[in-house]
Amino acid sequence: MRRLLHPKEHKSILVSFLALASFAGFEALALALRYYQIGVFWQLAAYLYLFLLLWVGFSYHTHRRHALTPAARRSSGHYHELLNYLILPTVIFWATAALLYLDPFARGLQFFWTLLGASGLGAGLWYLKTVFRGHKKSTANQRGVAYLAKLLASYLAAAAAFGIGHHMGYGGAWTAFLIFLTSMLLMRQALFQHHEINSHTITLTFAASGIVALAGYYIYGLWSVNFYTAALALSALYNTIWGFVHHEYIARDLTRKIAYEYLAVLFVIYVFLLSTTNFAERI
Repeated sequence: MRRLLHPKEHKSILVSFLALASFAGFEALALALRYYQIGVFWQLAAYLYLFLLLWVGFSYHTHRRHALTPAARRSSGHYHELLNYLILPTVIFWATAALLYLDPFARGLQFFWTLLGASGLGAGLWYLKTVFRGHKKSTANQRGVAYLAKLLASYLAAAAAFGIGHHMGYGGAWTAFLIFLTSMLLMRQALFQHHEINSHTITLTFAASGIVALAGYYIYGLWSVNFYTAALALSALYNTIWGFVHHEYIARDLTRKIAYEYLAVLFVIYVFLLSTTNFAERI
């Protein structure tokens, strides 16, 4: 039977619909907040997340199941892969929803988070659909999208953690735990994508996530109410640590030049942030 749509066209439709639906959903969440409908906000967020799970799961099955044998489809490994497939969109969705909740009346800022979150979900689905099926065959551009999607997720998660900690008064320990959890999930998803999950790499990412969380704890106490720049500082550190892990234990091409490049970028970001942040500002 002749296909109605080429696989690339089918993929484009699935990803575009998710991005547009996510944008509309985030806008609806922002509207609920502007009318003080907090209960409606969380209820709608739950429904939107359920839609996200169903749509991403449907997308996964339509482009992955055909490559598996019937026995493989019923195996636990198949569902393990699906769970890892859902990590990135889950982090992006709930971090974006939390950031919308923290600034209910900043219309311009809410639109920015809405656009960023919807773009991240669309880009994440696009790269996951390609990279999960054959990472070694993916192009440099596809791997670049993967890198940017994960970096965006780490920033949104850090901003949400700092914002909730400051505005809800949960404190540095709770913030550090949330940072550790999201960092561990994102690193684990990357390990799964590269087929590098084993006891050694899991222990390594556990330690790396602990370092990021510890840094988050101290940044929480040091930084001002501007948790957006605090998140940028932490996300830059996350990127550096994960870069070392990736090049040393996955790509196995870590050199002094690569290490110096990561450290140089981290240094420039920190100099900029430290010179432009008012640390005396508090809630």
